[in-house]
Amino acid sequence: CNVMPELRVEYSPHTEHTIIAQRRLDSIKASFIEAGTASAASPVVGVHVRRGDILKQKHWFNVPSVEYIHSAMDWYRRRYVDPIFVVCSGGSRTPGDHEGVNWCKDNLKRPNVHIHQEGTDFEDFALLASCDHAVITSGTFGWWAAWMTGGHVVAWRNWENQDIYQGHEADFFPPPWILLE
Repeated sequence: CNVMPELRVEYSPHTEHTIIAQRRLDSIKASFIEAGTASAASPVVGVHVRRGDILKQKHWFNVPSVEYIHSAMDWYRRRYVDPIFVVCSGGSRTPGDHEGVNWCKDNLKRPNVHIHQEGTDFEDFALLASCDHAVITSGTFGWWAAWMTGGHVVAWRNWENQDIYQGHEADFFPPPWILLE
């Protein structure tokens, strides 16, 4: 029984969030095109970095290294010309908790990287789901947004801190997702 089409409909962001997301993506892409570092053909890769709450609650998820995220971005750079990366991080919506966004600003300063800091969680989901491809770290928010893209997904193999796969890794990271450590 293939429920994927039904799930894509059920998990699709509301129209107003999709419109906002597309406007933001168009604006982000235009800024890189104007700077001469991308073209209209450049794919957009959504990157979800979850950090803030995981750093405080280490019993379930692990926090990936910056090297993993750089490796994931490099995976796309080897396959596409001038990809654009749009980074969203949880924690930016919690008053006084900007650890995720600040970490991304400090560690992901690379060509064609935009650290997204505005909007709601719903808008971030729509933004990530509207990208051509995805990079995910830990957690289901990024997982579902990546699944919605329908493009390539680079996922972090070590995101869970417990043996939740129990021999069913393909259920968590469906083929043809690319797993990096």
